[in-house]
Formats: sequence, C-alpha cells, structure tokens
Amino acid sequence: ALNFVRLRTDDFVEDVEIAVEEIQDYYDKNAAVLREPLRVKTRYIAYRVEEFALDVQVSDQDIQGYYDVYRDRRFRRRDAVKFSQIFIPMAPEGALPEEKAEVRANLENILEEARAGADFAGLARKHSKDNSAAQGGDMGFVGRGQLLPALDKALFALKENEVSEVVESSVGLHLLKAVEKQEEVIRALADVREEIVKALKRVRGGAKAARAAEEDREKGLDGAALLEIAAQRGSDLSKTRVFSAGETLDEVGDVEDFYQAALSLKPRQLGPIISS
Repeated sequence: ALNFVRLRTDDFVEDVEIAVEEIQDYYDKNAAVLREPLRVKTRYIAYRVEEFALDVQVSDQDIQGYYDVYRDRRFRRRDAVKFSQIFIPMAPEGALPEEKAEVRANLENILEEARAGADFAGLARKHSKDNSAAQGGDMGFVGRGQLLPALDKALFALKENEVSEVVESSVGLHLLKAVEKQEEVIRALADVREEIVKALKRVRGGAKAARAAEEDREKGLDGAALLEIAAQRGSDLSKTRVFSAGETLDEVGDVEDFYQAALSLKPRQLGPIISS
C-alpha cells in the first residue's frame, strides 16, 4: 500500500517572509519579462489631397502644356511585338563548328515543319530548351530595342504569324514567330484630356494640402490647440486607438513615418508633417 500526505502550498504562503533584497534581485533578473511595451494614442489632422483638389481650376493652356511636355513619355505607345520562340542555348563563339552546324540543321528542320503548318507552340514545347517551352515558347510583348540586337532586328522585320530564319545571338540559336504586332501610336489630346486634368488636380491639390499643413503646424508651434486648428480648417480631429510598436492602424496603413513619430513624441508634443 502507498501512503502519502498532500500538502497545499496555499496553507504555507502567509508564513513565508521575503526580504526586500530578494524582491530587488528577482526584479533585476526578470526586468525584460516584466517590462511593458510603450503604448500611445495620438490625435492628428488629415490633409486629404482629393479634398484640396476639388476647387483646383485647370485651364486649356495647362492641359496643352502638360500634354506637350509628357506626350512622348506618357502618351506614346512604342511599336511592340508579341512573339514566341524556340531557343537552343549555346555560346556560338565557344561552340565547336560541328556542334553549331548540327543545332542549326535541327532548327532548320523544325522551321520547315512550322512553315508547313505545324503548330509552333507544340514545336516549342517539344524542342525549345528554355523556361518558355512550357508555355509554348510564349514570350509576351516586347518593345523595339528590348532584345539582343540580332533578335530585335529579325523580330521587328517579321509580319504577323511569320516565322524567322534561324537567328544566331550571343546566347544561342533561335526561331522567332511574330504573333501580334502593335504599331507605334501617340494618343490624341482629346483622348487623354480627363487623365491630364486628374493628374494636374492631384499635383496642385497635393501642393495646397502641404501648404495648409505647414500653416497649421506653425499655429500649433505658437501654442494653438490641435482641436482649435482643426475647427478653423473645417477638418475633423482624428484619434487613434492605443497602439504599440509593430502594430498597424487600419486608418493609417503602412506609413512607417507616422508610427516612428508617434512613438518618439513626448505627451502633447506636436509632431512633424508626414506624407503618405
């Protein structure tokens, strides 16, 4: 038989005496565990660009000027070709002549099949030696000048659905098929007018919002309360919930400067202007 006596810890707690030195020693050894993370709650005024942009006026002259400046960079679509390829990688300068001749002869046989009506995608899946083979050699659209010179010259000389001769580049041998061609197009001013108006309003609205924030911050530095500043501006004074480092507020998003500023400010200290 097993005999035992059960002793309850709670029955002895009141009799235990703990020295102040023991408490201090425990605290010193466990300070990291006992430390509470810094938690803050902030108030802020949001200067929303779209609101400041509402009363921005854009003239026909402004629109024309913007179009003239950005026509080539934003409103010109360069000519492009959607193409597929069959590619056999090799370094032509380092390859043995007989090896290169064998690869070229093989590609010329494949070319004959393609021009006789065989499915180019199927041929690419069977013979191509690059990652595009699984997609039937599909390489998507490329603009003029984006490929190696030899490939660029051969590809842009093709008509739609035409297959090139064997092309030698610095990385290997290729067969190219032009699937779709897009000619260079400059979008007319009438077609992009609303796009330009929105861009100008966004830029000028942003400038107005920045000036307003600067003016209001100066008022705050001079002693005006944030609630008073918001009322004068006709804006809402926003408040966050309590948060700590590493948390993300839904209303703020991933604006790292906001969190860094909020966690570094002293109570009631006015922070910097933050762009998002």
